[in-house]
Amino acid sequence: MPRTVKEAEELARAYLRKSEYTLIEATGSCVGDPDLKAKTLIEIAGVGQRYSGAYYVARVTHIWCPIRCPSENETDLWRGEPE
Repeated sequence: MPRTVKEAEELARAYLRKSEYTLIEATGSCVGDPDLKAKTLIEIAGVGQRYSGAYYVARVTHIWCPIRCPSENETDLWRGEPE
């Protein structure tokens, strides 16, 4: 626990520096899923221990193609690395 303002500021800077290295951002696409929505959490699996886990969905674009192609979602994802 910091005892002075200076210690608190140093601790805050250390946490900020750590968070810069632990945030994972990703962009992806998948076969269309109308239930996929921004501001929700989704689970990503099968991409290794570092990248598998819960992600916050920051943006979703639903793309619909009426002729000979499946619908598709494009997403932006954020994830904090586990401690």
